[in-house]
Amino acid sequence: MTIINFKVDEEKKKKIEKITKIKGYKSVSDFIRKIIEKEMDLQNKIDDFLEKNPPLDRKKINIPDYIPDGKYLGISRNSIVAIGNSAQEVASILAEKFPDSASGILHKGHDSEKIDFMFSIFSLDDSKWYHQPLNYL
Repeated sequence: MTIINFKVDEEKKKKIEKITKIKGYKSVSDFIRKIIEKEMDLQNKIDDFLEKNPPLDRKKINIPDYIPDGKYLGISRNSIVAIGNSAQEVASILAEKFPDSASGILHKGHDSEKIDFMFSIFSLDDSKWYHQPLNYL
């Protein structure tokens, strides 16, 4: 086993010791080990998700002419996977059929403001990720 030393100011040290005691860890070292494990697990889940779900890229999404203007398009992995009359309808389809996928919604025939963020929420059970659709309305 490797030993890693790092410095923290006195105030942080006291907070760490307090949390260690409140949470019932055996020691500060045990507490820090658990935090590092959780952080690494979360990072692995994020990396795995990003590998399976490329960022939404409008240039890669081919919208056929036969889809009428005004329709809402559900996007997953840069492919159209749902078509509907409302964003809510398409979001429902995306959530049902692609619950573990990053999703987006485009409104065909309408230019929309670019949104530079996407909210992701996850359940604490097994840290499974659940993704809300990204709306381009």
